[in-house]
Amino acid sequence: MEYDSIDLLEEVRSDGSTDKLRKDPYIKVWLLNLVIPGRYGRWLTSATIFGFLYGCFSLLGVFDTAHPELFSSGAAFFFCVILAYIIPIYHYITERTEVELHNLDPVLALDDVEREHLEHVISHKHRVWYAWVLCIGLLMGLGHNLLLSGSLAVLLTMFNASSAAGSMLLATIMVWVVMTFALAGLIDNALIFARLAGKSVVDLLNTAALTPFARVAVFSTLAVIGAQASLPFMLIDGYVSPLAYVPGIIATCGPMFLLFALPVWPIHRAIARAKNSRIAELNAAIGQEPDPDLTQPETLAGLNSLLSFRREIQLVSEWPFDVSVVTRLGLYLIIPPLTWVGAALGENLVEALIR
Repeated sequence: MEYDSIDLLEEVRSDGSTDKLRKDPYIKVWLLNLVIPGRYGRWLTSATIFGFLYGCFSLLGVFDTAHPELFSSGAAFFFCVILAYIIPIYHYITERTEVELHNLDPVLALDDVEREHLEHVISHKHRVWYAWVLCIGLLMGLGHNLLLSGSLAVLLTMFNASSAAGSMLLATIMVWVVMTFALAGLIDNALIFARLAGKSVVDLLNTAALTPFARVAVFSTLAVIGAQASLPFMLIDGYVSPLAYVPGIIATCGPMFLLFALPVWPIHRAIARAKNSRIAELNAAIGQEPDPDLTQPETLAGLNSLLSFRREIQLVSEWPFDVSVVTRLGLYLIIPPLTWVGAALGENLVEALIR
């Protein structure tokens, strides 16, 4: 990208006011504007999106199996599910990311203007970012359509074949654009947390204060895991070419790794550096202690305190995880394999019943 939201912090801070923030060309991510406000807004948004898309596909005849060579009704159902999922979940993760940013207040060496700027860029992105992400999403969608059709001529023929076929091609592009915006937004926020590791105060006796880094990583991977878990919906009407879902798997595996690693790895290194530095200090202090006199136990007091403190520091985990975060991550990771296994079992059951 041609901008760096964290690098702009110094410019905003030196300005001495929030006017600079208001003038920066940041725009709220449009996916967030689609979510209905209110306590149950995300659930209502999901139901509305699914119902609207399902109704449109039904009216256009997409679920009519008369033209299986042109499109798959399973793919149409997948489009309904993935769009009804990714938009509300992106809103949820963005909201949780803002909460975790506030939870880091005790360990962040930031002034009020810097903190306000960070809160702003969690949900608002630069216009340059918008342009790049939109172009990438459109190219990915068009590329996937070309891959499925085999050539531009066939693609144009399919688009003109019927309104149902044309809607499926447009829906493919729509899904790629929405997914690209969601993943790019989450990766940008993960980069923000990655850079915040360098501004965090590491207290080795209270590393629980750094757990928000891990929670952001785990919540962010939820978007990708849910997207991968919805891919088997393509198989509900029988065999589907791997070209329909393999590109989606490939395109989400990389971002899933980045979303997990970016917020966690820098703070892990910061904890490790602080731990090694403190152990080195303790080793030096222990080396300066006079040789203890075993006949006089009181001479062991100072040495015992240093040894006990060093032992406590050595036991400090270098990763900002707690039991709840690890448990949640484990539950998330088993979701995609279970859905694929369930899809395979369901397909075999249907084939057995038909026979």
